[in-house]
Amino acid sequence: MNFVFRNSMVEGLFPKDAYILSDYGSPFMDVDADNILWMNFLLPTPSSDGIETQALELKNHLEMSIQVSKGKPLYILGLFNPQLTGDGLGASKSVDHIIHEFNLWAKKLADDSVSVTYLDPHVLLRMLGGVSFSSKYYFSSSAVISPLLSRKFSNWLQVVERIAKGNRKKLLVLDLDNTLWGGVIGEDGWAGIKVGDTYPGNCFRYMQLKVKELSKNGIILAACSKNNYADVKEVFENNQDLSLTESDFTVIKANWNDKSENIAEILSEINVGIDSCVFLDDNPLERDLLLQSFPGITVPDFPTKAYNIPEFIDDISFRYFSSATLTSEDHVKALQYSIRAKGEADRVNYSSKLEFLKNLRLEGTIIINVSSVISRVVQMTQKTNQFNLTTVRHNESTLEQILKNEDFVLPLSVSDKYGDHGITGLCIAERTNPDTVSITTFLMSCRVLGRDIETDFLNWCLLYFREFGIKFVTARYVPTAKNKQVSHFYERSGFVVDRHNKSYCDYSLDLADYVKTLKATKIIDIRMI
Repeated sequence: MNFVFRNSMVEGLFPKDAYILSDYGSPFMDVDADNILWMNFLLPTPSSDGIETQALELKNHLEMSIQVSKGKPLYILGLFNPQLTGDGLGASKSVDHIIHEFNLWAKKLADDSVSVTYLDPHVLLRMLGGVSFSSKYYFSSSAVISPLLSRKFSNWLQVVERIAKGNRKKLLVLDLDNTLWGGVIGEDGWAGIKVGDTYPGNCFRYMQLKVKELSKNGIILAACSKNNYADVKEVFENNQDLSLTESDFTVIKANWNDKSENIAEILSEINVGIDSCVFLDDNPLERDLLLQSFPGITVPDFPTKAYNIPEFIDDISFRYFSSATLTSEDHVKALQYSIRAKGEADRVNYSSKLEFLKNLRLEGTIIINVSSVISRVVQMTQKTNQFNLTTVRHNESTLEQILKNEDFVLPLSVSDKYGDHGITGLCIAERTNPDTVSITTFLMSCRVLGRDIETDFLNWCLLYFREFGIKFVTARYVPTAKNKQVSHFYERSGFVVDRHNKSYCDYSLDLADYVKTLKATKIIDIRMI
């Protein structure tokens, strides 16, 4: 359930089965919400001085709202001009200045707290079509946002919900000709493609700069183009107007194969699911073929006019790649997936998987100072789905409580001879009595799946529990649509099934018996720092 702080009639904009709304202008809540949306507006007034008074009142309201939210994820929608303000001569401050000051202050609140996220009001206004206000509906029913815009508002709310769930897409696959640049390199050559300071090249430059920004924020880039690879390489090496380089792409598939075949190879090499992928291509036939081959892929309609490309890529960025917070891991994620891709490309040089894994020289580090990486730990519980035994989602406040209880929170960082994969494993075990713990979270990032690390990681955790006098371990597997691959993980690891039904399977383990039969695979050397 979600909660909304509001000071205007917004009932018709929110689905009743998922949202509870505050009283008008009330900074209090009496519901245990999963997420909280602060959605108070500047209201029409004949005086800009009245706007300043409202802004001061909303500051107090927001501060109290943050206090009563008690660390729950809170999303602040910034203020925007109510359009009826009487902003005339002689006003001490302009309405735009008042709004700017408030929004800067609200952004700082968000910057200073991992549980608070600022939502840019200009994005909402753009999705609403630029005009949100209707005198008819405001003065007749106190609605600052016209109910006629409910469908467009719903599109914006869906994106906010995706941000709250941490479900942003991971991979952006781009066609090249007439998508990343104007023209066709096979016909125009590397010097003749359109990207630069004049139209339409300036539209493609904006596109590339936005894509570059996404890469810096952890989005993996891949190229899929019907072209000769040598020609593509020549463009990146020689055209100085490009904002992207070949190294910005984790994978480039430039050949004459069907794009569905290339996409399948890209997903396999990077090891992400089709539902994490967005594909951009100017050719509607190619888009339709991809949708037929991969029903779960996101394939937006590409603009037919170059001048619509900048707004299009901004919209794509917000809809599919927005995130409430970015961790240090996010900023290097593209590099980490590139490291994995290098390893996978080298796999063919070994006669067996075991030989390949041993030559990777895998090393693991358990980070004992969890507070220093808590944002990444929270993010993993929110986003990891494939190798996640229970899919329990945590926020910072729930994790801090687990740490206060002196339970076990064990993040695993992984590296190999190709580079550092970052924090990619997590085990959380909570004491149920002095000699028993229950593993409530055990997960591995898709970046390290297929390396058989999970068995050694679980072994390490179990032996670590034993050092603290733990004799028995319980665990649970909760099936979801995405984690079927781990349905028998605990059984393979020596756990005994205690009870089983359609909703879950409970396991137990006697550590003394486990140690007697332990055969460590030693795929990865793990230490604690």
